[in-house]
Amino acid sequence: MFRIRRQDTGKSQTVEHSFPDRVAQQFEAYRSQFAAVNDAVREIASEAGEQQLGSYALVVGDDTSGRLPALILHQIINRIRVRSGAPKVPILFIQTNSGLSDNQDPLEAAWARRAGIWKGLAGQRALVVTEYIQTGRHLAQLSNLLGNASIPFDVATLGSDGLDAQVKATARVPEGTRIFDGKGGLLLYRETQLTGLSSEKCREPKREHVPMDAVAAARLHVRTIAEKVDQRLQEGLC
Repeated sequence: MFRIRRQDTGKSQTVEHSFPDRVAQQFEAYRSQFAAVNDAVREIASEAGEQQLGSYALVVGDDTSGRLPALILHQIINRIRVRSGAPKVPILFIQTNSGLSDNQDPLEAAWARRAGIWKGLAGQRALVVTEYIQTGRHLAQLSNLLGNASIPFDVATLGSDGLDAQVKATARVPEGTRIFDGKGGLLLYRETQLTGLSSEKCREPKREHVPMDAVAAARLHVRTIAEKVDQRLQEGLC
């Protein structure tokens, strides 16, 4: 039960909610938004299947709007792997640039700084997670990084404008790359209160001063969705 502290000022009474109480309120406020995320992740899991999800050796999240779905799928993958006795896999986040600049240098520098995570994974398959695919241009940047590291990959997206041949060509995904589409809309774009981060073109994501109860509520939704979808996988419902 969450505690509520009451403070009598003599003239009026103020109610001061505890941190867990504020998290619970935010959790409810975001319920409908994350219900749509849950549906998209469930669609991805159904298309990929438990065996395929458990085979990935790395999760790469497209920051910042791809951070929360990447965390959800990372938790699902690790739950599957733990059940099979396999080691958990790492996750890393890279801020792509979908603007006009084709400058790859900042991404390559950010990727190099995370070499401790991906080094030694050559030949092992990764799962790239993004929120939305429109042109596929941002995926080309990740495709280049992973290709140079000799890491094959598949892609999971919460939604898309349609994965036609032109999009796949623009994304420069290697032959054999599977793209799992959750068939959802833009759900988390610029929702900085959910991650505590904002997108910075060609730079690392910028940390925002947002209430930590909002971030905590989002992370609680992440764990809840991962648990529910994984349960459906175990029951053969995905």
